[in-house]
Amino acid sequence: MIKIKSKDVNCKINTTLDYLYDELDKSYMIKKQLNFDTQLGQLICNETRIKLLKDFICVFKLLRKKSNENVLKLLNTITKRIKLHISQLKRSECNKLILEDNKLYFTTLLRVAYNLRLSICY
Repeated sequence: MIKIKSKDVNCKINTTLDYLYDELDKSYMIKKQLNFDTQLGQLICNETRIKLLKDFICVFKLLRKKSNENVLKLLNTITKRIKLHISQLKRSECNKLILEDNKLYFTTLLRVAYNLRLSICY
């Protein structure tokens, strides 16, 4: 176990977790509204988004516990899943604004997770 040097880091982790849970709730609501027969592509993209959000929640929970185990492995999995999600969005021919928004959102979360991991470790 590693000590976090600052309460600000804990606050940032908790705030990020709150936002992630809100996004997860929104994604589940979207999933309920999608039709399997006519909106399969959007359903698949949304399911990948849900998996990404769950993975990020796991990472930030591990960081909050000051645990460094499996964080890098999860972050590598997340990186691959982000690439998958972006390619799914491209194939589903979604709005370019949605595509760029998703890219920015998930890559920013990834950067935050790596930075927090570094601040906890060193």
